[in-house]
Amino acid sequence: MMSDFLSILDYVPRSDWTIFSAILGLFIGSFLNVVSDRYLSNESIVWPPSHCTECGHRLRIWELIPVVSWVCLRGKCFSCGAKIGICCLLAELMTCAAMAAVGWVYGPTAACFWVWVVTAIFIVMSLIDAQSTILPDRFTLGGAVIALPVSIFVLGNDWLNVLLGGVLGAAVFWLVGVLYLRRRGVEGLGFGDVKLMLMIGFLVTAELLPLIVIMAGLAAVLGFAVAALLRKSAEGLGSMEMPFGPYLCLAAWVTLLWGHDLWRLWIQFILSI
Repeated sequence: MMSDFLSILDYVPRSDWTIFSAILGLFIGSFLNVVSDRYLSNESIVWPPSHCTECGHRLRIWELIPVVSWVCLRGKCFSCGAKIGICCLLAELMTCAAMAAVGWVYGPTAACFWVWVVTAIFIVMSLIDAQSTILPDRFTLGGAVIALPVSIFVLGNDWLNVLLGGVLGAAVFWLVGVLYLRRRGVEGLGFGDVKLMLMIGFLVTAELLPLIVIMAGLAAVLGFAVAALLRKSAEGLGSMEMPFGPYLCLAAWVTLLWGHDLWRLWIQFILSI
């Protein structure tokens, strides 16, 4: 039955699959918003139903349509007029774009489904870490449990390279964190980042770990620069706590889609200097 279904998907045009992926991404993004908000407020994702956090108004179906509802309501609660943060809209659009990109790159395959799952984990971890500087074990270690078999049996990576990637990635980040703590007396890399690197290392393998470090580092520098511009002052930036998890997740996601091509370009760039 499953093989018949997958064989039917072979005839789905790549463009149609990408559109489907984008629409699916909107609804997944809406759900991930709920997951991150409920985790931070220590609530169940099942109960109570979606509601306004200010007045308790229970959202109706038409108020739950991704993007459309936010635009029609002008970013406000229908009942009390409380502001609905633009971050909710951005998360839905970001997930839409991410899932569409995965659909385009992987097409209608089993690998596409599992990379969707991994992408969703990356996004929810980024949302939580950006707001709380916390990477929960249920997502980092849970993601690692998913990443290991997916990398070997779905993505077709060599099992030894997969294990080496996870162990090496986590070990290097743990060592950097320990050395930074001893030298500066403050935590530079949290243990959540170490566990996240276990998951990422499993997915991208040891071969592409350097690319993760390069891209995440560059993205973090850019993020720090933007934060400095928004503050319009360098005062306090030295002690500002910035989550590194979202940058690692972004680098890992990009690597899952275009890692080998980007690594070849990087090597060519280095050799041309």
